[in-house]
Amino acid sequence: MILTETALSEEQKTAYAAHLITLDEAAFVAETAKQILDAGYSRTHCASDDRCTLCYNEAKRRDAMYLYQRGYNKASRDAGIEVDHADIEKARKP
Repeated sequence: MILTETALSEEQKTAYAAHLITLDEAAFVAETAKQILDAGYSRTHCASDDRCTLCYNEAKRRDAMYLYQRGYNKASRDAGIEVDHADIEKARKP
């Protein structure tokens, strides 16, 4: 599957960032995983790459980088990639 969606406009980035703020932890992890997985299917910079960056920024804003790591780990597993011990540790809540 090749995604053809182009990068987000500044207006779209602002709206998506506002949406991320409203998500609880479980929904945020699921959204992060979806965007990471979708970005992995694109050969060029795409909207999902921008959304990944915004998910990263939101995790940082929440001081909860472990949530982004959980999304990354889920995306890896969904893609059939084994998650290593270090990534599992990073996903633990401090």
